[in-house]
Amino acid sequence: MDAASVMKLRIFSNQYYEFINKFVKSDFENSKMLGKFYTDLSIAKRLITDLLSQYEFPIGSNRIRIIDPFCGDGRLIKLLLLKIADIDVFKTVSLEIVLWDIDQVAVEKAGNEIKNIIKETSLDAIVNTENVDAYVLYASEEKKFDICITNPPWCLLKPQKIFHDRCTLQEINEYKKSVALYDTYIKSEFPLSQPTRKFGKWGTNLGRTGAEVLLRLMAPKGICGLVSPASLFNDQVSVTLRKWIFDEHRIYSISYYPAELKLYGPADVSSVTAVIGTGKTDTFFTTKIFGLEHNYETKILDKDEFEYVKRNQYTLPLETGFGMFNILRHLEKLPTVLDFCTENDFTFVRELDETRVTEKLSGYGKIGFAKGYMVDRYQFQADGLFLNEEKVVPPNTIKGWKIVWRDVSRNSQKRRMKATILPPGHIVGNSLGAICNMDERKNGLLKILLAVMNSMVFEFQARSHLVSNHVSAGVIKQLHVPYLTKEKKLQKLVDNRMIGKNVEWEIEVYVAKLYALTEKQFFAIVSRFDFSNNEIIELKTIAKQYY
Repeated sequence: MDAASVMKLRIFSNQYYEFINKFVKSDFENSKMLGKFYTDLSIAKRLITDLLSQYEFPIGSNRIRIIDPFCGDGRLIKLLLLKIADIDVFKTVSLEIVLWDIDQVAVEKAGNEIKNIIKETSLDAIVNTENVDAYVLYASEEKKFDICITNPPWCLLKPQKIFHDRCTLQEINEYKKSVALYDTYIKSEFPLSQPTRKFGKWGTNLGRTGAEVLLRLMAPKGICGLVSPASLFNDQVSVTLRKWIFDEHRIYSISYYPAELKLYGPADVSSVTAVIGTGKTDTFFTTKIFGLEHNYETKILDKDEFEYVKRNQYTLPLETGFGMFNILRHLEKLPTVLDFCTENDFTFVRELDETRVTEKLSGYGKIGFAKGYMVDRYQFQADGLFLNEEKVVPPNTIKGWKIVWRDVSRNSQKRRMKATILPPGHIVGNSLGAICNMDERKNGLLKILLAVMNSMVFEFQARSHLVSNHVSAGVIKQLHVPYLTKEKKLQKLVDNRMIGKNVEWEIEVYVAKLYALTEKQFFAIVSRFDFSNNEIIELKTIAKQYY
């Protein structure tokens, strides 16, 4: 290790990891704190197969360097070597295997197990293990590895409340300083991986910086295999990193695995694997969208589809599937929610921070408090909580009518959009998104917007952007809505639905017609939702009245 890396480790990295190791009380806590999500073996094998199918063996070379900078238990390298052992051309060269990890026990154990594999397969290879922080050491090894493969930490770098009850105030302050110092280093070293927006001071995503580390280690004619949360290719804050990946590298393939597969134990998270090389991404990279039975649909993007991806912040419609591109391109011609709200003086609002929210509430009062669990589709169930006006001055928007929707909505839920309208006299916590109308005369338009936001067509768009569990205002703003006018019939349907009448299927069909979708296009969208045969039959019966 060079002197600069040693200095950076001592100043920026060691304090943070030493604190974690000292005060966590179990392997589970350690894994949660450090974002350890070990790669499912079936995913790892597919990734390695895809990687080796694209690897151009260097003619005339007598050595190949391979690295996993966040090796964990070494499973990716183990599986890679077992696959390589069956390929004759790799038997003509020597291999240098490099393993890095901050967990000394794990990296040493992985190194020993890999040495046994080398012995069993008679590969000409050596193994070098280092108990080191890849975010620091990478700089001395940039562009030096032929094959890079990893699953980096999946976590945000921020102080964790878990330590508050087990550490002294001085220890907590030292911990916060170590996090801040490490975060300062990461931000300066990996500006491409920094989120475009942060809520509060923190926001550095070590999974994103880990992807950047991997690509920076790749030699000029090398290749990488990456395991990542799917949000890398789909969120609203990694646009700069995605643009760099697409424009400065060649993406060979991306495979998407939905959260419902439960590949990471209890964690409700969708994931991707990507094979990336040097060069520039053209329009012909392969995508695979896996289903719940590990079946998958394959798509090779054409030029128009690739241009659509670039126009939409380099996001990929992973959850909806690439077979729906024609519908997405049709919808993209329509105005956005933000366009509609701007035209009608509706505003996106955040009214009450729910941090230590119990201190801001009371069991009585004039202003009702609304939180995520109280909201369902077209429904609101108050929980007897009110704003304590002696502690908080209410914003003026409590006098308005608001569309509110749940901010947290899991991939596994049947319907992810759950929105309703609140009358004046309510304040909204940040577990809800909110759009406010201060002009009662425009409530008809607000009801129509509610019908659109609760529709399958709208949620279909949202799912093409949502891979995390958050339905953010940033996503909602960019989704497309029909050219909306005061549709009296639709307003009446919404009124009826909000008092509990069974008219939701009719609202769905009505909204699909407003979007100018054909019956075939509408039911293509319906097929992406988990409805029973009886529900589909009922929906088709109502659709016949409109098509």
